[in-house]
Amino acid sequence: MITKCLMKNDLLKQLSFYYIISIVTGLVFGFRYTVDVWVFVNEYKDSAVNPVVVAATAIGGMILGEFLSSIVSDGMGRRKGLLLVFTLLFLWSLCAVLSLSMSSVIVFLIASFFFGASLGMYHSSLDAWIFDALDTTNITCNHDKKIVIGFLLFNVGFFTAAAAVFPVIHNYSLDAPLEYTSEVRSHLIKLYLSMGIISIILATIVYKGLSFYKERRRSRENFSQNIGNIHQFIKKTDKSVTVPLVLGMIITFSIQFMDHFAVTIFLPGESVLEKTLNIALFNAIVLVSIGFMAINIKDTKIHIDVYQREKILFWLILLSGISVMCAFEGADKGAYRTALLIGLAEALLLACAPIIKAWVLSFSNCDDRATSLALLGIVKRFSAVVIMLSFSALTGDVTSDANKDAFYLFLLCVLYAAAFILGSNLLWKNFVNSSYKK
Repeated sequence: MITKCLMKNDLLKQLSFYYIISIVTGLVFGFRYTVDVWVFVNEYKDSAVNPVVVAATAIGGMILGEFLSSIVSDGMGRRKGLLLVFTLLFLWSLCAVLSLSMSSVIVFLIASFFFGASLGMYHSSLDAWIFDALDTTNITCNHDKKIVIGFLLFNVGFFTAAAAVFPVIHNYSLDAPLEYTSEVRSHLIKLYLSMGIISIILATIVYKGLSFYKERRRSRENFSQNIGNIHQFIKKTDKSVTVPLVLGMIITFSIQFMDHFAVTIFLPGESVLEKTLNIALFNAIVLVSIGFMAINIKDTKIHIDVYQREKILFWLILLSGISVMCAFEGADKGAYRTALLIGLAEALLLACAPIIKAWVLSFSNCDDRATSLALLGIVKRFSAVVIMLSFSALTGDVTSDANKDAFYLFLLCVLYAAAFILGSNLLWKNFVNSSYKK
């Protein structure tokens, strides 16, 4: 009894750290996603580099980060994996400051790459660690629910930063026009520096505050010994992991495209107030969606069964497609309507992410959890880079007034239609060919 109480107290402590890290990291990521493309379009407007390249560079960094999470987190330890996450995040903030100080496009792209690598490692390493913590105790709890709550808190931080950043850089003058001035650049440099300080604080929490249950059991400390981890994991699952991988691949490009270009393309606003309200509405829908999921997942089983997962994913994808079609039909009927509907579409797809992640994790054990998430990340990020660069080559500058409406609406409709058709087909085949236990 005493041992169980101690284990419960330690679990509560580690869950608290997990939730704190999630919300604070969400603040950093929310700031970056809100301003980076907007800064690039204004700071480097005379550059020949397409703004889509900023997003593609970040996603390319995410691929490296996902691969590193397998090598470092599974092979060398969760602590080292998380410390590398926040080191890369610090390098992003440092390079962003240098790029604005030097007005260098190259340094800005390097910063985007570091950010992507950090984000690519972040979810894989942190979620693999919390799964270790949950499995170490004998306390029955729902892994899916804990990850969804962590994802919800991450988006609380994301929402807070996204809604606050434009008022902050414009001296809290909500009626001011949305402009990029030398004063705005000065505020941005200070905020980028602040993000670097937060990264150092997060690294300190990881080093001093977290318990790492499986560290001593890891024997594969050599970097080269872990290169084949992903291939071994695929062989172990006998390709059963294909369904969640394909769903993750289709959904991710749509999410990344909206995240990177929401402020510049999707959400109108000539003043600070109008832009902030649209951003707040866009992100608030995400919180409502994920919060609804967190409340409604019962905390009685370790995992949601396969049938329940696929049923939830089917309805989320279907409703997302309906939302996009409504946004397409009403694109000229008011700025807030567009923000609401596109925000709802992304919220529904984002709600799929932790379910797909937990699904992939269900194929893993304590030795290859980060590897399983790395495989998911590499597949979906690589497809996003390919589609995004191809889209850029075919359409040119998606942020130009002449192109942006037609291109982003067409792209969204095609992607959501593909997600709906493929998702429905996979769900139906799985339902017909498998026997489910309710």
